[in-house]
Amino acid sequence: MKLDEIERLKIEELSSYSLEPWEFEVGEKYGVKVEPRKIKGTAHPSYMKKSLFEAFNSLKRGQSIVYNYILSPDYYNNLDLREYHRDKLHLIYKMHEDKYYISGDGNHRFILSKVLDINELIIDSVTEYNEDLKLKELLQQLESIGFAYEITVEGIIVNSKYLEIELYGNLKSVLGSFLKHYINLNTSTINEHLYRLKRYFTKDFMQKYAYSKEIMDICYYNFLELMKHKRHYS
Repeated sequence: MKLDEIERLKIEELSSYSLEPWEFEVGEKYGVKVEPRKIKGTAHPSYMKKSLFEAFNSLKRGQSIVYNYILSPDYYNNLDLREYHRDKLHLIYKMHEDKYYISGDGNHRFILSKVLDINELIIDSVTEYNEDLKLKELLQQLESIGFAYEITVEGIIVNSKYLEIELYGNLKSVLGSFLKHYINLNTSTINEHLYRLKRYFTKDFMQKYAYSKEIMDICYYNFLELMKHKRHYS
């Protein structure tokens, strides 16, 4: 191996793989031709965030993988030879990045293909993902104003050290509405005093909003907590 090739292995790093909340599955493709240079990351903790040089030298069965490649190099680009092999090659493809990721088995073979700079692999199956730009924008905006979140089957839980709010319904719709009301929230001292007086003197004031799913009602019910949060992160 030439010196410049060794340098390439030391520089190129396998990034860590994970799916973002705004990324969604598009579909599955079979018998896909892939350039190993486009495989950019792995979910395996033993190899992620390591250079190719480090990853290759830490392969648990590195010698046997190299030996098997010498015996049968066509395994990497011939599906017929792989038909009866128990281990199929699978990758995740993020369309918006034009990058592939190792999400399960095959780290040894994929890392070897990158080290050897093989021109092309035939992958048994590839799961494709794309991103929802609007949802990405909303979730990143939520984080930028100090909120953490947990996406649930029914909607989303928004929380900080001051409060926890459950929002039910279409994710983009309820998030957009919540952020709009939060941004327009009047946190002046006068408004705070008026709220406290109304809550104290008006019968069943809080019960009116306690079980409502309307975003405006939810924000009003949690007004004091949202006010503290907004003052802290303003």
